[in-house]
Amino acid sequence: MQLTRCHADPARAGKRVRTFHYGGVKRTAMTVPGTEHLGLPEVFPQLESVEVGLGWLGRWTRPVQIAATVQAPVLRSAKVRAALARWSERLPGSQREPDPDGRSLVIAVARDGHGRPLATTALTGPDPYEMTGSLLAWGAARAAQPDAVLKPGAHGPVAAFGLETLRLGAAEAGVHEVDGASARRR
Repeated sequence: MQLTRCHADPARAGKRVRTFHYGGVKRTAMTVPGTEHLGLPEVFPQLESVEVGLGWLGRWTRPVQIAATVQAPVLRSAKVRAALARWSERLPGSQREPDPDGRSLVIAVARDGHGRPLATTALTGPDPYEMTGSLLAWGAARAAQPDAVLKPGAHGPVAAFGLETLRLGAAEAGVHEVDGASARRR
């Protein structure tokens, strides 16, 4: 997800697949657009790009990436999107609840203007739905605390809470950094 000083490239899901090592095993991650590429440059202006990949699809990463590539032009039609939404409600697992045994794997690479990695991190946490809900609940509870000092306006979580506080909140939500994760372009 390349960005300029003012805006981010609205990269589609699955634009790239990256590999990384986690738990001694080579894993794949599909890039996804997110808010990191908008929020992190506020705190770290030297960043030129932030790329986030989700590694929870396992062997289905490549097929999902291909499907995302093929469907991207088709999904520009509101009628097609509405039909797919109706159809997807009937798919097995569409009413899925969080899986207590599920795990999230996320890798993020921050790059400079020449594409050189400045920082790479891999995170693991609970089921994706549980992780998202827990992080949102933590942020809302933290922001509502009487001693919370927040800048007015919209900010990314690092700018809003500070990096160390955000790390503690992520840990409370069950999200932890993976030691020794390494990533490469593919």
